[in-house]
Formats: sequence, structure tokens, C-alpha cells
Amino acid sequence: MRSVRSVCAVAALCISVFALEVVSDSSDFDQFVSEILSFINGTTTYVKPTNNNAFFGNGSDSDEPLDYGTYDFIIVGSGSAGGVLVNRLSEVENFTVLLVEAGSEDPVASKILGLYTYMTKSSCDWGYYTTPQAASFLGICNRTKYTFYNNTFLENLEHWYHNERPLTDTYTSQLVTFYNVAGNSSDASDMEILIPGPPNLGPSYGEAYTNSTYAQAFKVLNEYSDFALILYFLRPKSVGKVTLASADPRDFPLINPNFFSHPDDLETLYKAVEIAKNLENTTAFQRLGVQPIVLDLPDCDENYEKLSKDWWICSMKYLTIAGLHPIGTTRMGNDTQNSVVSSKLKVHGIDKLRVVDAGVIPQQISGHISTPIMMIGEKAADFIKNEYSCTS
Repeated sequence: MRSVRSVCAVAALCISVFALEVVSDSSDFDQFVSEILSFINGTTTYVKPTNNNAFFGNGSDSDEPLDYGTYDFIIVGSGSAGGVLVNRLSEVENFTVLLVEAGSEDPVASKILGLYTYMTKSSCDWGYYTTPQAASFLGICNRTKYTFYNNTFLENLEHWYHNERPLTDTYTSQLVTFYNVAGNSSDASDMEILIPGPPNLGPSYGEAYTNSTYAQAFKVLNEYSDFALILYFLRPKSVGKVTLASADPRDFPLINPNFFSHPDDLETLYKAVEIAKNLENTTAFQRLGVQPIVLDLPDCDENYEKLSKDWWICSMKYLTIAGLHPIGTTRMGNDTQNSVVSSKLKVHGIDKLRVVDAGVIPQQISGHISTPIMMIGEKAADFIKNEYSCTS
């Protein structure tokens, strides 16, 4: 979408610059801004890795184990769940806890939510791509997860209770709302509409695609005046899988989301497009003079009438990207044939090994998963403390 009015927008860093002028000219703050600018400049030349060689930097192929001491608990990964878990377990005075994390210290920019798009062009991005998709036609980058938590006010909750779906402001985007494409009669939404404000949408958005033709389609966008209605498909019926490429840990895993393998998913997503298009007729959009920008999509344009249902479905197959909410690779359940962990998060058949992350969630939720993953970390800490009869 493009507004016919000139939109004056500045990068998210303006908050820091404004604070510099208002608060002080301290050397600490100068260094803070300098580090952020240096990080942003570095993202322009960053090349994503194609394997895990960087984590085997000592050049040794020795099978000899390294002794780092003895610990009561070893936590692998300091993500949304691991960070919470290590914090809670370390509250117990007689627990010894080792946290293992790949890579280097997080950059300062990672602490500023508005700069998350730059993280995808840095070493914070693992560089994983999906496998080629049978029902969609692009190799797709599975990009770095960023924090999203919408601040829903009480009056909006009241609207939700009556099955109305107001656009709600958030900390990291302009507006968000949730829909059921068959009618808002259920609290379990199957579609989210997210409206990020400038400068999030621009030519660089095409970098998520491995097909250069479709990456070029985004070159027409202006990151300071254009915005997108991003559709998050919250409850797809298609199910993917993650497998090992080989026995060598240096090789990236094979990530196959299996997009649109279930025939209902394309139809549901098209219904969501119809809902999103209706926003063009709202008073707010008309007041701003918003006009749709229709990208040139060679394969779809050549075979279907522009903006027809068939054209939209074709565009979905070419432009869909990973929604950054992968779950269920080590799902929770009682049956060892179709689950990996128990309700206590213990791996079936292994008493002292737990999985504490999004992998244990058996079904996709109707929303973003950052907060539920933190809750899983909290719950795991309670399980462990109770098992060992310890209280903080």
C-alpha cells in the first residue's frame, strides 16, 4: 500500500539520537550509538553462512571430549525458554548450572526491538533456508525470530469478547488484528493481519527470497512511504519436518515446512486476502489516500488475470515465507509413537533429559509464540525444583 501524501519517516535509531540530544552528551551514550551504527553498517556486507564450520573454529577433528567441570544441570541454548530456565534454576543456592550457547555475545542492537530487521543480516541469523517446496515455488529463508508482544487494552478485550476484531497498536508494529476467515465466532483465530510501519517495508524485503526474479519485484517499494498488510497464517493444516542432512554436525539441517501440502490452506489464505482487501474501503485508509501497489510477478502475470483468484493463489505460492513460529518437532504427548516428551517435558525413555522450547508444543497456537515459550521455561523450572524438592 502507498499513501499519496508524503510521509516523513526516519530510522528506528532516531529514538536514540533524540535521547542523546535531550538527556546528555555522555561518553557512554556516545559509545552506545556508535556501536549501533557500526553494527548497522556491518549488515550491508554480511554474507550468510552455508554450514556450521564457524562453530568448529579450533580446526581440530579430535574425538577427545573437553572437560568443563561437573554440573547438576546443563542447559543447551539460551533462547526464550533456556534463558528463563537458567535464571530460575540458578535461584537455588546449591544448584550448579552450565549454560551452553553458540556464537558470540549478542550485539547491543539486539536489545532494541525496533532494530530487529537488521538482525537478519548479521551473524545472529543462522542462514538456514527451507528445502525447495513442492506446492510453492521458492526456497525461503527461515529468518531470525524477533520479539512480538501486543499491548491489548481492556476496551479492546471487551470488543474481542463480543467477537469484534479491532486493530490494536503494538510495541513493534503499527497495528495488528486477528480473524477467523469463516466468521469471527471462535476465539481461536486462524489469521493475523499485521501492519508494520515504515521503514520496515522496502526493496530489501526481497532478500528473503532465493529466486532473484521475485527478489527484484520488491525494488519498486519505497521504505519510507509504503506499508504492507502482512498475513500470518496461524493454524495451517500442512505439516512439515526437520531432518539431518548427514551425520556431520557441520551440515545444516533440512527444513521442509511442506507449505500448502494440505489443499485447504490455499483456500483459507485466499479468504484472508479478501478480508484484508476490505481495509481499503475504511475511512482511515481513504483519508490517507492509500493506493494498492501490485507487484509484477512474471509467472503469475503471464498465466492469470491480474488480481483474479487464480492470480492471488499463484502469488501465494511464489511469495509465501516462513512465519517464524516453528513448533512441534519434539512434541509433547503420552504415545511414544507420535510424541517425543511427556507432560513433564522428559524425553520418553530417558529420565534425566528434558526438551524445553517450542518443539514441545503439539499444535500451532493462534498467536505469536515468544511468550508461551517463556511460560514453558517457567513450567520446566517448577518441574525440576519440585522433583528435587528445592524451593528458591
